[in-house]
Amino acid sequence: MKWVNHKLVAGATGLALTHSIAFTSVAILFATIPDAVELHNYRTNTSIFKHRGNSHNPLVWLAFFTLAYAVLWFRFPAISASLYPVAHFININPDQDQLITDACWGALWGIVAHLATDAMTPGGIPVWKGKRWTLHWFYTGSQTEYAVAFAIAIASGLIIYISHQIIVL
Repeated sequence: MKWVNHKLVAGATGLALTHSIAFTSVAILFATIPDAVELHNYRTNTSIFKHRGNSHNPLVWLAFFTLAYAVLWFRFPAISASLYPVAHFININPDQDQLITDACWGALWGIVAHLATDAMTPGGIPVWKGKRWTLHWFYTGSQTEYAVAFAIAIASGLIIYISHQIIVL
């Protein structure tokens, strides 16, 4: 999937899920990280790491975020305690750590959105020992890719609109 569509999907779905600008902004920033860490040289059209290799493996990112959480747990116990998923979604009155919490969850969401949308292409994402997971919905750069990203953004916008109407009522 093209970077613009990764960012669109991560941002639209992130805002629909959380209504948080911090979460959404960081999700958009992190939506291209799996591609960016491949260290692609556009002059020579080469990469240090194989495209959609380990940088697109969900298990690698799970290990990374688990390690990051462990570091946060020991360094900033108050913040890491607020990173529990349940605490994030039921926290109606944000405290002073909410911005950092949203940013951490936004980073995770950006990566998850990237992997999910790359899994929609025939190349898919690596899962385990050479096995790849793919939905075969569209080819990267095709009109169908843009249509799917746009449809996800529209659906997310409708969710935001409906949830706002429910809150207002």
